Amino acid sequence: MKKHLLILVPVFLMHHAALAQNCNAAFGYTIQNSLVYFNSIDSIQTGKSYWNFGDGTTGQFSYTSHNYSQPGTYTVRHIVTDSGYCSDTVTQIIQLQFTPSCSAAFNSFSDSVLADEYFFEDASVIVGSNFLNATWTVNDTSVGQGQSLTYVFPRLGTYSVCENLTTSSGCSSSICNSISITVADTCPIHAAFTASPSTANPYLFNFSDMGTGPIGSFLWSFGDGTTSSVENPTHIYEDTGTYTITLTETTASGLGILCSSTSTLTLIVPEGSTGPNDSDSCAVSISFSPISGKTGAFTLLVAGATNQDSVQWSIVKGYAANSATFIPKDSADIVTLTGINPIYSFPDTGFYTINATTITQSGCQASSGWQNLYIVSPNLIVSPPNTNSIMQIPVYPSPATDHLNIVISLTNYSSVTIDVYNAVGNFVISKKYGGMPGNNQLVLPVQKLPSGVYYIRINDGLNIHNSRFQKM
Repeated sequence: MKKHLLILVPVFLMHHAALAQNCNAAFGYTIQNSLVYFNSIDSIQTGKSYWNFGDGTTGQFSYTSHNYSQPGTYTVRHIVTDSGYCSDTVTQIIQLQFTPSCSAAFNSFSDSVLADEYFFEDASVIVGSNFLNATWTVNDTSVGQGQSLTYVFPRLGTYSVCENLTTSSGCSSSICNSISITVADTCPIHAAFTASPSTANPYLFNFSDMGTGPIGSFLWSFGDGTTSSVENPTHIYEDTGTYTITLTETTASGLGILCSSTSTLTLIVPEGSTGPNDSDSCAVSISFSPISGKTGAFTLLVAGATNQDSVQWSIVKGYAANSATFIPKDSADIVTLTGINPIYSFPDTGFYTINATTITQSGCQASSGWQNLYIVSPNLIVSPPNTNSIMQIPVYPSPATDHLNIVISLTNYSSVTIDVYNAVGNFVISKKYGGMPGNNQLVLPVQKLPSGVYYIRINDGLNIHNSRFQKM
């Protein structure tokens, strides 16, 4: 009896080998003393890259760099894989000849407005090791440590600024430069403001700061014995008459000396106006103040309305494309609070839409309208970019189906992180890329994302960029 054997394994191995051949791992490199820049030139552009630098250390990303601590011969291994079965490896031998050394150096930049304030940045040349620390002194007095320093000189004169560098290999180097402060004291601000009466209540005025320069503080005098220190206050007069309003703005000028600028304006509350005791004001504005020591907690502030009997707050997680016509999809999505200045802890970062409705003692009711906010961090709220300003860097195609091309210009080799959020501010995807000097076209796979509008946050190590796109 003859026996027949069906050979399947070679067929599978041939298929696997064919898949592997599609990867074609390859890379190039550039040597600058002990620092080597590696860039993958694989046949696949969306795979994952891994590196073994031959000195016991590893890395990842398509473009990366490595600083070797000793000269010599190193076998560098590059591995590329994709989401399927494809994987390939390539090795190259590199020869490094250098002498470990370090030479301290730094750059200095003066503030464009405050002539006594300088920014210092490490620019040391390090071969065979890495930056560990630097201490900074001014006229032999220690003023800070790290790779950068911001310092305000106390008076006119010439100062000796020194950087004392230490590297990871123990190499040390120092350098001192002279900085001369010669600009006389000036006051770089100019106070100005406008006053607008409310159409609902002629006793209520909205004041808007229009000053220029680095303004540090505000002091308003409304001419009726009351004052305010906020930037854009709202004030209600009790009686008709003529009032002189004074705004004093103060800042630290050229040599750290406080200076101020003052602006005045005369306004008239006409006879026959209905006063606040006869008809409550219903103008409503809202603001937010972080609670110290409580992560994500803010005091919700309402202003404008007088003799308030109650205030109801409505908070919805998400972004309202048109706040004037925004209607929540489901009442279950609304968080409701009652109180003039309640405390609310936002559950996480992202977009929120908020409305405040007030009822005064005379029965007047008004709403602030739905306002978009973006929780950047547990203690920072900003208004989200609108549809005209959000497109800060080119992305295409939009609408996108399978992938999105993102074009970003870099000045040096760096890692680029792209985070994507959906329309309600929830994080959905993150991807890292290696960037090279010049224009970089990054490909972001989006085929698995549901249809809708998405917001992009791009961090290139030096700057934060924003953009958005639509997924079909």
